[in-house]
Amino acid sequence: MIPVALAEDDLMLRTVIVHLIESLGPCKIVLQSSSGPELLMMLNPSNLPELVLMDINRQYKDGMTSARLISEKYPQIKMIAMVTEESELSVEGLIINRVRGYTQKDAGPNRLRESIANVLRKTFTFPTS
Repeated sequence: MIPVALAEDDLMLRTVIVHLIESLGPCKIVLQSSSGPELLMMLNPSNLPELVLMDINRQYKDGMTSARLISEKYPQIKMIAMVTEESELSVEGLIINRVRGYTQKDAGPNRLRESIANVLRKTFTFPTS
């Protein structure tokens, strides 16, 4: 089982993502939060997830900051940013903050599966289209 943490402010979307992730195979959501700062407070150094899926939300402007703080404190955690629109993100900012890739929320289950597989194989996943 691959432990995964999820930070998503939309409760309905978070619930759907949990079911989707757990249907993809060896992944299990072990932590859920409504924001990056909340997730950061929930992380337990003795029981860390291998992967974090984080909503990078420009409305609250906490996604990139949370990604930076998580990567500084727990560099072994791999992260994937979830975005509503590509215009919301700076790929350079993601790389600087050690986020290993991103996926659009409306990209569908296959894209999410591919992103997770790539990041777990220690590659990056930054779509070109």
